[in-house]
Formats: sequence, C-alpha cells, structure tokens
Amino acid sequence: PAGSIRADTRNRPRMGLPLLKAAAARVEDRGMANAHPHASHAKSSGRSGSRQVAPGLEHLQTCIDCCLSSQRECLAGTSGLRSPGGQPLDPPRIRALLDCSDFCQVTATFMMRGSHRHTDLAAACAKICRDCADLCVPTTDDQLLRCSEACRECETACRELINSNAERPGIAA
Repeated sequence: PAGSIRADTRNRPRMGLPLLKAAAARVEDRGMANAHPHASHAKSSGRSGSRQVAPGLEHLQTCIDCCLSSQRECLAGTSGLRSPGGQPLDPPRIRALLDCSDFCQVTATFMMRGSHRHTDLAAACAKICRDCADLCVPTTDDQLLRCSEACRECETACRELINSNAERPGIAA
C-alpha cells in the first residue's frame, strides 16, 4: 500500500546458528581454528537442546541463547509494572528491565557476528543481569520471577563463556 513503510530484509544478515556456523567456517578457512577462543572446549552444556553446534562453540551458543531469553523475559516483565492505563508504577525497575533487555540483545548480537569484543560485553552483561535479577526477586509476580530466573541463567552463561576463553585466562567469574 502507498505510504506504508516496510523493512528491507533481503540484505540483512541472518541471526543465530547459521551466522554462528558461518563465523566458525571463516575462522577455519583462515587456518586459525585452534586460535579461536572456544576451540578447545568440546563439551556441550546441554542448554542448546538438540541443535548441532560446531565443536568448541557450545559455550558461545549457550550464552547467545541465554542472552536472548533474558532479553525477552525482561521486556515482558515491564508490562506488569504499568497500570491498566499504561502509566509506569515502578519507573526505576522498568528502566532496569529495559536496560538489561537492551544490553542482553547487544551482547548476543556481538557474539553472533563474531566480534572480538564479545567477552568484554559478556562480563558487563553478567553484572547487569545479576543486578536486574536482584531487582526482580522481591515480588510475587510470575513474569518478574521468570525474568529473575532468566537473568541468573544469563549471568551464569556469560561467566562460563568468559572462563572458557583460552585467550583471556585472567578473567574470572
């Protein structure tokens, strides 16, 4: 229809596992498979389901999955903090949930595109998720409890990713 705006997704990179596999293939093509920060860790964490993940990328895929789950739960958690008319009932908590949601999305995006800064973001994401989970706990709201659980899982996954990174052994959980 005339006047409508539609996103052009033809040239947009696909997110998720296909992009992760492509990044792994680029590393392998350059003859640097052993230099990849996660290449020596072939044990699966079991969180990524039955998906086939390139050897050595299990921690990365688990962290991506947890970041995206936390992003969704935090965003959903904001709806329970608004009155029926849409007015914010708890602005500081809403800001914290939105900050966490946005940061989890950015962290996952950095990981999916193979940025060399992904562990830096994972460290910050772990702290932000821990703080968000702490803010969500004193409640009886089911959505905020799911948010808190997702944030704790994301914090753990980020720390596991950092600790599995052979190129940066000085970072600890």
